[in-house]
Amino acid sequence: MNTKILEYIAAIAEEQSVTRAAERFYLSHAALSRHLRNLETELGRPLFERTPSGMQLTPAGRIFLSDARAILHLEQKLTQALTDMRKQRQRTLPLLVDIPFYNRFVAAVLPQFAALHPDYTLDLRKCNAAEACDALRRGTGLLGTFLAPDTGVPGLVCLPFYHSRLRLVFPGGHSGRTDLQGLRDALDSGVLLSGYPAGHTVRMLTDQELSARQIYPSRVIEGDSRTIISHAVSLRACCILPEYFCPLAEQSGLIVGEEFCSIHHVLAYASRTVLSPAAQDLMQIVIRAFSDS
Repeated sequence: MNTKILEYIAAIAEEQSVTRAAERFYLSHAALSRHLRNLETELGRPLFERTPSGMQLTPAGRIFLSDARAILHLEQKLTQALTDMRKQRQRTLPLLVDIPFYNRFVAAVLPQFAALHPDYTLDLRKCNAAEACDALRRGTGLLGTFLAPDTGVPGLVCLPFYHSRLRLVFPGGHSGRTDLQGLRDALDSGVLLSGYPAGHTVRMLTDQELSARQIYPSRVIEGDSRTIISHAVSLRACCILPEYFCPLAEQSGLIVGEEFCSIHHVLAYASRTVLSPAAQDLMQIVIRAFSDS
C-alpha cells in the first residue's frame, strides 16, 4: 500500500463522493472506485457506506482515516525536513562578471558547472573591472572575470582565459584609411564616435587609449554592442567594438578596420585566497569553454 491511496480515502471522506474525490486527482470515477474496492478487499472491511447524503465512513473507516491522516502528516514532515536539509547543503559560489558577451558566458559555463556541482548555486554579479578588483581585494567577492589591458593587477592573481581585441569600425562606404589616422580624419569630418556606457570596462579602456593618443571625440553615443552598431549604421558613425561583435558589424554593412588595442579576459582572485575545489573546477570550466572558441 502506498500513501497515495491514503490521500484518496481522505478525499472521499471530505467530499462524501467518489466522483468529486476523483476529480481532485484527475482520475475517472471507475478508477477511484477500483482503488477503494481493492483496499476494502485487502482490509476485509468496508470503509464507506453509501447513504442518500453521500459516502459516509463506517466505524472501520473512521479508524482507518485517523491513522491515514497521521501517516500523511508524518510524510509531509519528512518531505519538508529533507527539503530543508537540501537547502542547507546548497552552497553559493559568487562570481563577479564583466565581459562584453555575458550571455555567451552564461550559456557556455553555467550548465557545465551545475552538472559537476549540483549542490552549488553560481551567483553571477555584473560589475565593471574596477568594482570587481575592489570587491576581490576587500574579500566581498571570491572570483571575478573581467577585461584588462594586461594581467598584472596588484593584490590579485589574474589568469588569462581569452585574448581579444578592440577594433576600429567605420561606416559603410568609408573609402579612407582604416587605422587610427583614419579615425582622426573621420572625426575631423564630423563623423561621431559611439561607445559603451561610461561605467563599462570597454568604455574605460577605450577612453584611456584615445586620451593616450590625443584623440578626443566631440560626442559619444552610449549603449551595448548591438545598439552601437545600429547607431553607427544610421548615423554613419565610427565606433570601437570588441572583436567578437565584428562579424555582426560587417553583416550590418560597416567596415572593420585595424586593431585599436589588445585586451585580456581574466579570471581573478585575491592573492591570499585559498580556493575551494568547486571554485577551482569553475575556473577550469571557464578556461576550457573559451579556449575552444
